[in-house]
Amino acid sequence: MNKTLRMTKESLLAAQPCYNENQLNELPIPPDGATPQQIASYNEIPVKDRIWALCYALNVGKAQKAQFDKILFTFACDVAEDVFQRAKIVPVEYKQLIDITRKFINGEATKDELNNAIRNADKAYNSTYDTAEDAAYNVARDTAYGTFYGVACWAAYYAACNNQKLFKKYLDMLVERLS
Repeated sequence: MNKTLRMTKESLLAAQPCYNENQLNELPIPPDGATPQQIASYNEIPVKDRIWALCYALNVGKAQKAQFDKILFTFACDVAEDVFQRAKIVPVEYKQLIDITRKFINGEATKDELNNAIRNADKAYNSTYDTAEDAAYNVARDTAYGTFYGVACWAAYYAACNNQKLFKKYLDMLVERLS
């Protein structure tokens, strides 16, 4: 994206993290801010919290905001598709929801088409229930409904389900896209 993306202590505090100010002061954040790569390397912070910081606490200028939002939304769609590949049975409506969401992100689908895909995924969800499917549904639905920041962050949370290898995979994926 742009190498000028940085997280400063101020931007981190403004994002209202679950860490207190003393804990944040212990982080090795340079005065001019930390890059996505530096944030990813903060091993003293759980991976899921590093993903949160990349989604919520980076200083994104007005000129970069649309591109940043698209990166986060696309990341959430990719995480959902990763869940689908690992799930044994995923209703076609979930996959269709992600396809329509991708089209909507790129201006190729209308809000009505997106809402229709959400309704269809809701109906499919109400007729099935399985851990992998539940994660896939939550990722797909939140991707279509949510805000860019929350969607990307929660997509990784839902999909990884506390699996540290998957959290790390998603962290690396997000850092690569923000670089």
